[in-house]
Amino acid sequence: MTARTPPATAAVDPWQPGQGLPDTQPRTTMSTQQSIIDHIAEVWLDGDADGLDAQVPLAELNIIDSAEIFSLVHYLQDRFRITVPLREVSPANFRTVDAIASLVERLQREGEGVR
Repeated sequence: MTARTPPATAAVDPWQPGQGLPDTQPRTTMSTQQSIIDHIAEVWLDGDADGLDAQVPLAELNIIDSAEIFSLVHYLQDRFRITVPLREVSPANFRTVDAIASLVERLQREGEGVR
């Protein structure tokens, strides 16, 4: 009797929704940042993310103004299933995509207002 080789399985990409990690777990910083970059590009830059990275100063370059931050807050709450308390809506937390991603991930860890 010879040993059978198990059939090859398809590679699992844990960064794709529904594969590897359950969708309820927080994403990595890069995934969070990319999601925010994609949203900002789609809504405020006509889909063009060229030159937009995690360190670009959003307000200083007039990419997002103070009124648009609240639209971004709504997106963050819906996309990442968090509640962003009003005390967290500050220029420091929305200065760059990196700062926004850090805020999202901190709120996810704290479980503050997770829906």
